[in-house]
Amino acid sequence: MHAGMNTLTGGTNKEIVINRLYGGDLAAKLIPGVKSDWLFPLLGGYVKPEHVSELGKIATLATPYLLTPLGFYCIMKGAEKKSLPLTFLGTGALAGHLGGTVGDFFTLGRALVIDGINYISPESTYENSPWLYAPVIAGGFYIGLKAMCFTYRLSKGLINSVLDYSHNVATGKKPSLLERAKTSLESYLKK
Repeated sequence: MHAGMNTLTGGTNKEIVINRLYGGDLAAKLIPGVKSDWLFPLLGGYVKPEHVSELGKIATLATPYLLTPLGFYCIMKGAEKKSLPLTFLGTGALAGHLGGTVGDFFTLGRALVIDGINYISPESTYENSPWLYAPVIAGGFYIGLKAMCFTYRLSKGLINSVLDYSHNVATGKKPSLLERAKTSLESYLKK
């Protein structure tokens, strides 16, 4: 997904690797330019993209996360309607990107920390010093973890608001904008 969006936004992919555990061997045979390798089990693969714009970079990183709200919605609706195919579809949408989630948020956090350091001190040499490099990596992981928690809560709150709204429309009750905002805020604060 990352590689496809990067290509759509005009970028090029230097390398695309998919974990053998997740079907990398088959993908390497079917898709030209894709390599297969054994990676840490939670890592689904990686792409080494060259972006042509910041918008393309953001779109490339964000693309797989469109599956997260869709997956949650399908699982919730599948449980509500006792539909195994719908639940299976939602689980597949979530699991399809599970392998890359931690790595993507770590990349986001690390990029924010490194861009911040480079902005403050363009000639910094943190890469050459383990005493400086380790905190940069730890800070990137921490910021990425916080971003992951925030987006999880945001997508869960959005899904709950959509479900509440659709239930209210189906039952004929039309809540005011203030009631919807209150429900969404309460849902967010519960976590």
